[in-house]
Amino acid sequence: MSLNQEFQKNSWLQPLEPEMLYQSLFNLTASRLAYEKGWSREALIRVSAAVDIACWDIIGKISGLPLYQLFGGFRNKVPCYVTCAYYREGKDHAELKDEIQMLVDQGHQGFKAKVGGLSLAEDLERMELVREIIGPERDLMIDVNRAWDLKTAIEGPVCLSL
Repeated sequence: MSLNQEFQKNSWLQPLEPEMLYQSLFNLTASRLAYEKGWSREALIRVSAAVDIACWDIIGKISGLPLYQLFGGFRNKVPCYVTCAYYREGKDHAELKDEIQMLVDQGHQGFKAKVGGLSLAEDLERMELVREIIGPERDLMIDVNRAWDLKTAIEGPVCLSL
């Protein structure tokens, strides 16, 4: 069965039922049919995203509202952050402290720090230092860059809840 036939078979799906449409597309991506026809998982995810966007567009048009209002309004300010705490050979806690203090002194309110290049325990020490310097009133995010295995991805956020 071709992908086109698969979609025609499911033509009963309503555009205002995105959960059912998503489930149909998800089942299709998990099937061998897509792979046998030369579709990569990435391509199917992109198709799913395009259908998702189209569904939201239809909902917006039917309701007569722009999507930003359907999603809860808008802001006239966008928070920003600075990416920090990069790893570098020989960079110690004193240098990290100086870096973060400089960024605080520059007025930054949001910080996205790099983790995943050292052990979880070492990264926890680094992030505790960052949190101590920026204080509880500023935002702290971490960027793992896909460095963690499954076990660390489960444990890490709990340990790093600073």
